[in-house]
Amino acid sequence: MFGGKGRLARQAVLKAIIDTKMLKGTLIRDHKIHVIELFNEMKILRVEIKGETQVDMVLETLSDSL
Repeated sequence: MFGGKGRLARQAVLKAIIDTKMLKGTLIRDHKIHVIELFNEMKILRVEIKGETQVDMVLETLSDSL
């Protein structure tokens, strides 16, 4: 009724972004590609996340040991 499937898909991808953490031993390149894929999914779902916010979100996903 209110875009249920689309809304659920957006919530799932956003949760994936928020829950993503770079695992120890993961190459930064591989982690970056994974996060970019998630942002691309959001774009496909017509969700705009401004660049500055994307940077903040990516920094939150990085390992504390960097």
